Amino acid sequence: MGSDMLDQTDAQTTEGRTVEEFDLVVIGAGIAGLNALNTATEYLPNGAQVLLVDQKDAAGGMWNTAYDYVRLHQPHPMFTVGNMTWDWRKPRDYLAARDEVQSHLASALNPIGE
Repeated sequence: MGSDMLDQTDAQTTEGRTVEEFDLVVIGAGIAGLNALNTATEYLPNGAQVLLVDQKDAAGGMWNTAYDYVRLHQPHPMFTVGNMTWDWRKPRDYLAARDEVQSHLASALNPIGE
């Protein structure tokens, strides 16, 4: 393909679209995506442009749509973002319920954003 054809194709695919640049794009706001984002904040410079994309309206991954009776399969302190502590006083072996997990994961965005 000649360079004229390549230039024309590129112009057609970007025409009418706003193009933004980011230093990091994280796909998924579940436990893995939030931990990746948390770790990246240790390496990104202040003011870095980051985009977090998820198919759901809130952070929490599958916990946004899990049945209400679903609980963690491990003690709650082990299921977190970075070293963020849970916002409660429950026994260390407590298996958190869906809404508790979703709330904890959603609250992780504030400290990461700071």
